[in-house]
Amino acid sequence: MADLTDDERRILARCTIGGKPIPEWLATSPGPDRVHSLMIRWMDRGGPRSVPACVLAGHLGADTVRVYAENWPRKAAKLAEAARARGDQPHAERLHAALIALMFCANCGRPLEDPVSIERGIGPDCWGRIDPQWRHAIASRVTGADVLPEAS
Repeated sequence: MADLTDDERRILARCTIGGKPIPEWLATSPGPDRVHSLMIRWMDRGGPRSVPACVLAGHLGADTVRVYAENWPRKAAKLAEAARARGDQPHAERLHAALIALMFCANCGRPLEDPVSIERGIGPDCWGRIDPQWRHAIASRVTGADVLPEAS
């Protein structure tokens, strides 16, 4: 918790569990299952980057992005799309990687079932709808070669 900004410390000071500030509550050595369930609850409220969720995840050594993608794949796909739109590529890429690793479509968050979709991380319904440049980048990554973009 030493690497928190002043703003994050102020946010954390207002967040309590059982009437205690989160750091004080964590000092009571709660069980990992309890910490995990509360981390999930904080993520549902504020997403994978919420300060309380990050502090609880740090206590567990958990990856908030992966946990978020496991629990809310469709929300994670929308969050990745929003991150990409505002130019936050690193965050979008982490969300996409987590979704693909869990076999969810990186575009819509639905489960992937066929091997081709699993390999590229995009389901068949979304493949035709995504941006041709993104489709080209994915096809290049999957085949390992420079592939021309498909005609729309």
